[in-house]
Amino acid sequence: MLESNDTAYLKQCYLNFKKGLNDNQLTHFSKLKNDFQRFDYINGLQVIFPMINKTSNGKDKNEAKIIKNNGNNAFQTANYDLALKLYTKSLMKSPIDEENNEISIIRANRSAALYHLEEYQAALNDIEAALRHGYPKDLIYKIKDRKARCLLALKQNKAALHILKQTLIALDDAKLPLERRMKWQKDLQIMITMMTKNKLADEKIKQKKQDRIHGESNKLYPALNNSIEIKYDQYSGRYAEAKRDIELGEVFLCEDPHCSVLLENQCETHCFHCMKSIAAGEPCPLCDRVKFCSERCQKLALSTYHLIECPILQALWESGISITCLMALRIISQKNPQYFFDLENILMENNKDQIWNKKQYSFKDYCAVNQLVRHEEKRTIDALIHKSYIAVFLFRCLEETSYFKDIPSNEQKKYFTLIGGLLLQNLQLLQFNAHEIFDLQTLELDLTKSKSRFIGGGLYPTLALFNHSCDPCFVRYFQGTKVFAKAIKPIRAGEIVSENYGPIFTEVEKSRRQNELRERYWFDCKCIPCTEEWPLLNEMDNDGLRFRCDNKRCTNVIIVPTTTTDFIIKCSACGKNINILKGLKVLQDSEDLYRLGQNYLKNGESEKALAKYTELLILLDETLAPPFRDYHLCQQGLRTCYLTNGNIDKM
Repeated sequence: MLESNDTAYLKQCYLNFKKGLNDNQLTHFSKLKNDFQRFDYINGLQVIFPMINKTSNGKDKNEAKIIKNNGNNAFQTANYDLALKLYTKSLMKSPIDEENNEISIIRANRSAALYHLEEYQAALNDIEAALRHGYPKDLIYKIKDRKARCLLALKQNKAALHILKQTLIALDDAKLPLERRMKWQKDLQIMITMMTKNKLADEKIKQKKQDRIHGESNKLYPALNNSIEIKYDQYSGRYAEAKRDIELGEVFLCEDPHCSVLLENQCETHCFHCMKSIAAGEPCPLCDRVKFCSERCQKLALSTYHLIECPILQALWESGISITCLMALRIISQKNPQYFFDLENILMENNKDQIWNKKQYSFKDYCAVNQLVRHEEKRTIDALIHKSYIAVFLFRCLEETSYFKDIPSNEQKKYFTLIGGLLLQNLQLLQFNAHEIFDLQTLELDLTKSKSRFIGGGLYPTLALFNHSCDPCFVRYFQGTKVFAKAIKPIRAGEIVSENYGPIFTEVEKSRRQNELRERYWFDCKCIPCTEEWPLLNEMDNDGLRFRCDNKRCTNVIIVPTTTTDFIIKCSACGKNINILKGLKVLQDSEDLYRLGQNYLKNGESEKALAKYTELLILLDETLAPPFRDYHLCQQGLRTCYLTNGNIDKM
């Protein structure tokens, strides 16, 4: 789950505002009955905020040219990484509507840096863009030649042959000394002849596997497969339960976010929309602050939230508000005001809990989002004033944009109240329901040294229904901003399917876990590791073995000392005799399987490692019950393998 913290600057502004409230105002606020009234009241007061200034778009053709020249200098010294960074910055600074061909030159130069860095597909994208932007005719032979080399590197031989022929034609327009041009043409003709003679075929470009849920989807919750049932009780609220046995490694959830926001410090290296790590990227035509992995992502962002947020993005960042605050705004900015006004009657109802199971639950539907828990009734007056203050700040930022431009002046008040109240509700529900989005940073081949990196936040309405356990049932990973849940252990029918909100029992002692969950999520954890006082990983010993009863209807665990000389043990619950020889044999084999898995992981062979870890965990789970050291070490290896299916950034 995602943590939210305001910076000292914004906090000080709030404290100054709070200090100015008198007793009558505090009493009046305490009597307000809903978030719409709370927003209206605070919005009507004299409120002190960080400055909300719409910034210029940052585009500057002169600065772009200077940066491009610096990129040229870096390129000439073979510092291709720096050249790439500078060319990208120059491109982001360049005004899109320039009539000259400067953008095409920057694109072509960047393609050269990308070629040397072996980022061939990105180089091809830049070459195509350079041609679209009017690259000088007398220089086209250069980028055509580079395009052919990129295609050859990608083993796209037929396409490369076609482009080599185009390069030969383009040389006719080149302003080259005759001797040099003739030599180049001769070299190209030789290459074309050889490739034609050898009839080289194209190699299939390997696309990263796109995961999907196993089996049939759930009719009520389409982000889930049919192994999961969402239930409700007064203590747990909504929670997930296994309708059938769920296999180790089964993907049972696949969901797009209702909204997602990239961290400011990741904007140089990641797509602002889908959050994929990018070598180069497409600049925003409106500002110099963000970039996108493709024109598709660029258009999606500009057709929704970024068109609204772009003028105030810098002000939002400089205010220091947390990513959950930015997400509260993004939920609103990505849809027009009329969308929310059409839902007004539903959103204004006090009792919304009864409609969650009456229609299909979709990540797109704001009603599904608005029904997520926000614990309004547990909040103090001070906490509600604080959230209301942030909501008013976000609303004032929104007022500085074109968001309300189509609302007639005589209807603005009711729209303002609705949107402001929803901002306040969003802030509350995101506190408990937002998730971190992360990628996996890998160093060379050794995957045992890989680390997860926090890159943004997302709100996943279906994923948010899963409750916490300090021993989670699944691993989350991301492909772009799409989240997947994959079982990290076999899950038996009727068991609660739980995720982890942060503290895990193998690493954090019980008292710290309980305090953290109570402080951040306002509940007392009663998961099995907490109630049974499971030890930390480094405190687990092998003095006692925890055998499962062979009787499938019996859930008893039989603890057997490792020094025992008896191989037949009676279950104290059902009375069945258990042969423990199989379990002892599994333990003998487990060390070798684990070592093989680790070796594969160190060599970057995640699929082979996955096969060994999977074999080992199934063997262990059939006979023995956690907690025990080998089981959880194996799960750690499996987790790393699963994460390689998601977003990866090779350092």
